[in-house]
Amino acid sequence: MIFTSDVEISRTGVIFKYGNPLPVWIESNGEKVSVKEIFYSWTERKGHYLVYKYTFTDGFDAYEIALNSLSMKWFLIAREEL
Repeated sequence: MIFTSDVEISRTGVIFKYGNPLPVWIESNGEKVSVKEIFYSWTERKGHYLVYKYTFTDGFDAYEIALNSLSMKWFLIAREEL
């Protein structure tokens, strides 16, 4: 089952590798999710700013998240139960 929401993520743990953000964990609606493996990452240009997108798993579910580089806000795009 796929849940799509485009919900703002309240907190995110991030490291920067070669200048690119990599999520380590996210927290949304009081639930903290650790990033076990990133499947795919890409960027999209939205006018004059970039949106960094990631798909990852916590070992139980698959997630798609995005970082708006203009507002520096993270969003949960989709969650799929595996």
